[in-house]
Amino acid sequence: MKSKKTVSHVAKVVEITPELTTVVFIQHSACSECKAQSLCSVAEDKEKIISIPSDPYNIYEVGEEVEVVMSQTMGTKAVWLCYLMPLLVFMVALFTFSKLPFWHPSELVVGLLSLACIGVYYFILFLLRERLSKEFVFSLNKLPK
Repeated sequence: MKSKKTVSHVAKVVEITPELTTVVFIQHSACSECKAQSLCSVAEDKEKIISIPSDPYNIYEVGEEVEVVMSQTMGTKAVWLCYLMPLLVFMVALFTFSKLPFWHPSELVVGLLSLACIGVYYFILFLLRERLSKEFVFSLNKLPK
C-alpha cells in the first residue's frame, strides 16, 4: 500500500543472492503522459537496475513482479545532491573566481575553474558513496495477487 510520502515502481526480480536482490524497472520520462510523445525525440523511457539488500523474511523468485519503494524525502535529497548543490558550487565558484582582488583571470579560465569545482564536488560524492548508499535505502514489497 503506497502512502503519500513514498515513491514506488513495479519491478521484476532478475537476480537473488543471500546479500542482494536485483530488480529491473522502467523509469518513465516526465512527459510520458504527453499526447505528442510519439512525435517527440525528448521523451524516453529508461531501464533501471538496482540492487536491494535481501530480506530473509520475504522470499522472492526470479521473474516475480514486486513493488520497489523509497521515501519521497530520499528523492528530494538526491535532487539536492545531484543537481542543486552542483549548481550552487558552480555559481559560488564562478562569482568567487571572477571577483578575486589579487588575480584577474580571463572568462575562459574562470569558467574552467568553476567546472573543475563541480568535478571536485562529484569526486567527493564518489568518495562518500558507501555512506550515501546506507542513507538511500529501497525496500521491496510483494504485489497482491
